[in-house]
Amino acid sequence: MSNTPTVNSGLDIPESIVSVLFPISDCGLLTSQNASALTLINFNEKNLPNTTSATPVTWLENEKLFTPATGMINDPNKSSFLRSQCPIPPLSEIEDILDKAKAAHESGHKSFLYLIKDTHMRLPLWVLTYWKYVYTIKTHQDLWRRAKQWLHDHSFIGRDVTFFNAVPWQWSSQNLGDALYLTKFLSDQWLGAENVNQMLARAGILQELH
Repeated sequence: MSNTPTVNSGLDIPESIVSVLFPISDCGLLTSQNASALTLINFNEKNLPNTTSATPVTWLENEKLFTPATGMINDPNKSSFLRSQCPIPPLSEIEDILDKAKAAHESGHKSFLYLIKDTHMRLPLWVLTYWKYVYTIKTHQDLWRRAKQWLHDHSFIGRDVTFFNAVPWQWSSQNLGDALYLTKFLSDQWLGAENVNQMLARAGILQELH
């Protein structure tokens, strides 16, 4: 699945809401496939839900979890609630429920019930897509920021802006991996056994391609 916050139909984040959930001057600079690593590095993570305090959630059984009713926060003016007031569950739980949500959507369901302060709130299915994307952003942002700091620590100040602005943080290749792979070579462990093995494997792939 692509890192971009879209999956299919009812699991897509509505365009009118994306700018509320990712509040920068142009949210496309962050969410598009060509969005640069520099934009990701500079994005203020305080505009996203806090994932460090994520705690396990008591989920309802499938037949009770999903509902054909419309979610309660499909209005852009209400969706900001997700950024600061709605606790986000652990990533493993999001991925599990998201898989179930795809089948539920095909059966005509539009929302799911989520326990918040002893009350089940009806949230649209696309909230699951948003939550997973929040984790993706934070994981990538942390590694790219470490890579940027590594360049500074090794006297590459001035070159980092050009480099990070040229690399799309969501770029990926079936044979060569993804942009996140590059961050492994911007650290003191870049000649570790794992990285060397990966380089050799990719070299073999390139030889086969030629």
